[in-house]
Amino acid sequence: GQLAGWATLAVLYLPTVVLNGAFWGQVDMVWTCAILGALYALIDDRPALAMVCFGLGFAFKLQTIFAVPLLALVWLRRGYSPLLCG
Repeated sequence: GQLAGWATLAVLYLPTVVLNGAFWGQVDMVWTCAILGALYALIDDRPALAMVCFGLGFAFKLQTIFAVPLLALVWLRRGYSPLLCG
């Protein structure tokens, strides 16, 4: 009962747990900012920069792939060439 609750709190606030969580939170922010940068670049008619931002986000975390449908929708709505050739 009560011992399990205290043990849970002790593990939750261990320095390694807190520092690891802060580190991963920063990494999540990096790839999220890269995806937002890609979306902004597409809206601002800069598709090459959008792909650079997407690649940066993808390099940090593979979860970036979940933003592909949104970016593809904006890409197609803006009428960009699939090969970025014009």
